[in-house]
Amino acid sequence: MKNYMVIDIGTGNSRTALVRSDGRIWGMKQIENRYLRDELYPDAQYFDPQEWKCRILDMCRKLVSEFPDIHIDAVTASGCRQSTIFLNKDGEAVYGVPNMDHRGREYLHEIPEKKMIYEKTGRWLSTFPAGNLYGLRKKRPDLFDQIVKFTSLSEWMGYIFTGKLTMELSLACETQLLDIKTRKWSEELFRLYQFPMSLAPDLATGPQSLGNFTEKGKRLLGVDYDVPFIVCGGDTQNAVAGAGGEVGDITIVSGTTSPLFFNVPEKFYDEQERCWVDLNIGGDNYFIETNPGVTGLNFQRLKRLLFPDISYDELNRNLSEKKKVTMCASFTTLLFDTGKHIKKGGFFMDTPWGADIDRYDFAAAVAGDVACALYRNYQKLLELTQHEKTYIRGCGGGFQSKLICQMFSDLTEKELLLPKGFEQASILGCVKLLNRVFGNLSEKTENDASFYIFSPSDDDFSKKYYQRWEEFQRVVCK
Repeated sequence: MKNYMVIDIGTGNSRTALVRSDGRIWGMKQIENRYLRDELYPDAQYFDPQEWKCRILDMCRKLVSEFPDIHIDAVTASGCRQSTIFLNKDGEAVYGVPNMDHRGREYLHEIPEKKMIYEKTGRWLSTFPAGNLYGLRKKRPDLFDQIVKFTSLSEWMGYIFTGKLTMELSLACETQLLDIKTRKWSEELFRLYQFPMSLAPDLATGPQSLGNFTEKGKRLLGVDYDVPFIVCGGDTQNAVAGAGGEVGDITIVSGTTSPLFFNVPEKFYDEQERCWVDLNIGGDNYFIETNPGVTGLNFQRLKRLLFPDISYDELNRNLSEKKKVTMCASFTTLLFDTGKHIKKGGFFMDTPWGADIDRYDFAAAVAGDVACALYRNYQKLLELTQHEKTYIRGCGGGFQSKLICQMFSDLTEKELLLPKGFEQASILGCVKLLNRVFGNLSEKTENDASFYIFSPSDDDFSKKYYQRWEEFQRVVCK
């Protein structure tokens, strides 16, 4: 068996895990990501790459020191989509822009050929990395003039360890500068944004080795032997691999947001622009994506606020006893097929306040909101294409609520399959991809044969909730 180090840089947190090739996690470290606001814009956030680098490398070295007898056979990184690192002429990372940044929003009207942009990139014009870089130039020309290259978070890690700068196709497609049909940087798109082509790094086709660490890279990790860095891809695409998603499957990756990915073999185009089209890792197939926006994060925050004293297991046991719809909630943030952001939300109940309402009703309402939003986006996918499978795959920490899982299964009338270790799907996906690089195709990870299965039930709670929820949505989505 082999051992891998996986650096998983998410939106809210970053983790480093030491993992065996069968998926067993030896140890893990986690930190909370720190963001700053750029007050020159109405809605702009950034981060200090050097601070992130120090904290991430510190996690790596701690794992190495805690498991000195484990030889690391490869290192890889998984980074959140649309977060970008900008480098200067000396190769130093000078600025980091997260996926939550919207500094380009007030300037998007200046970008022409919007229909062409959607057709080439698979996504409508929005604050993707290209749009935000355009906004950066508008108010921070001094900073923009320093930038000579950009890359993704995960490939930045590869650059730190090997000195080789790349960007994997599954992340390059998120920039809105890649032609997803040709799988190449588009001169036409760079010209529309008025960027020099020299900003683009070389493209990588994951999983791909960048070669062994430099001597400096080995010192940064805390090892004295050769170790290769393997480019994998975007965190959500890695998670789909970890959940076992294949062509013809729908896989939901529920974290801060909950994208639904329909894996298809050919490039898809929707004249009405109701979806995104993403490249899978390696660019060998595509995903049709819909997304209800912020979902799993809502439930996690509610648990932290109202249930800090109990475990998810105990919370799930209490929620399973809820048979009556006492209130509805709306906290998801997107009507994806129209590109509309839902800016208002809350709880909805009959008056006067019922004497039998308790804190578990609030949790049930938020869980129901997530399940219904997922179901609505599943229906939107069915308007675009056919789904023949009898199941839907799921992964991510947003599925820790069993009520969300059961309600979604009831509404779709499909089985929901969660692999063992579904909370760490990005990490397990990286393990599968690394096994492919090392030729361990016969080696199974622990989650390959073991699933939590939620099957449709005869309970009418979900359908009653959905009826109430739709009424509430007509109010909040005006």
